Amino acid sequence: MGLFDKLFTLKNNTTEKKHLPIFGRYSDNNKTAAQQEAWRLAKECYDQKKYSESIVHFFTYLRDNELDNVVFDEDADCACFAIYQGSKKITGVIDNNCVRASVAIAKFNKRSIPAMRQLLEENFDLYYSKFYLKEDLLKLKIYNNIVAAAPYKLYYALKELCIQADKLDDILVDDFSVLEAAGIDHIIPCSQKEKKVKYDFFRHWTDKTIERIEALNADIFLVGISYMILNLIYKLDYLLLPEGRLTEKLEEINSIFWNMIQESTPIERNAVMMGKLKELQQWDYEETEKYFYTTKHTFSLTKPTHYKNVIEAIHNTLKNVVWYRENGHDDIVMEMVEYAIAYSQFSFSLPKPTTQLFDVMMHVNHNDYYQAMGYTDCYYDKQTGQFDQEAIAKKIASINDENRDRYPLININPEAFDYTNLQSFGLTMLMEITKLDFRKEKYATS
Repeated sequence: MGLFDKLFTLKNNTTEKKHLPIFGRYSDNNKTAAQQEAWRLAKECYDQKKYSESIVHFFTYLRDNELDNVVFDEDADCACFAIYQGSKKITGVIDNNCVRASVAIAKFNKRSIPAMRQLLEENFDLYYSKFYLKEDLLKLKIYNNIVAAAPYKLYYALKELCIQADKLDDILVDDFSVLEAAGIDHIIPCSQKEKKVKYDFFRHWTDKTIERIEALNADIFLVGISYMILNLIYKLDYLLLPEGRLTEKLEEINSIFWNMIQESTPIERNAVMMGKLKELQQWDYEETEKYFYTTKHTFSLTKPTHYKNVIEAIHNTLKNVVWYRENGHDDIVMEMVEYAIAYSQFSFSLPKPTTQLFDVMMHVNHNDYYQAMGYTDCYYDKQTGQFDQEAIAKKIASINDENRDRYPLININPEAFDYTNLQSFGLTMLMEITKLDFRKEKYATS
């Protein structure tokens, strides 16, 4: 059982755990150098038909020691593993013949034709995994012969299983009264204080945005209104870290804009998005707080993108900022500046330094929220209009140091930021984000 001996050593290599990140969706675009090497070895061993060793390296690649998101246990002559993804704990078994994994989605109180029809439709859309019933328990599973468990195939099979399970459990239970939650004993609910803070800011930001938009001329400010709605969605997603139905509603509003962009006018799109936003505005505390809980993740909901797309999104937004800036609409300018990188943060799996700089910007712009959530640093004081330049410079230095092993040319300059006001700071932050150097080495020049 050499395979399993190696797997078991993984659970003993956990480094001292840090606090889980409070803000932002999980990104698997931040693997360490050791994890990247494990992926290379997994592919190499598979090509050499060393299937057991390939799987060992594969799970080494998946495991984040800080999060403890993948764990193993010994069970007779096989290895049992668990993968955490949001509200779901996926369990599986590896033996000399196959890799199997499954997860409980919900429990049937009684059978329902509409619910079963919905599950059949979901099964049709799935590529690697399938729903099945085990007595009254609705589950999702995958099966891979160990010879066919190539790293890429195993990765995408487990990713589909994990993401679909995490996405659908809350939604199916909400949609069908015959279903009740199952497999959620591992979930750690946020404290009542944290839930209250999140709900209060959820209402504050939503109310403020709706009130401001309704005070604008919808014909003249149609571009600015679109930016304000979308930035609100991205801000709620990043700072509140909602789960389940609340996440789905935010994604729905985002999809309205991008799906209607060819077939509708900006005014029509804005009206539809505002209608959905006002529906969210009516959610009370009891309806909202159940979607705030602490989770671990193994797979990202979004995919990486070429960094030129991030830079292009920033530049395109800054072109639209000009008119609003020249005409003194500073509050809308701030929404647009924040959107310039929030869009990419919501849509893609970004390199870690980019997300960390975005977090600095959000901390500055929403310092009251960060402090309400327990952060002690006050990056920006609204009362005095003063920045804590020393604390920001210290944070920038730590970002450089933390990422230099993977990105040796990373060199964010804390002196590049303009601390005249929030707008100037945000604009110079965007410029620094566009200058991030993710190359392994400088290209030779003649």
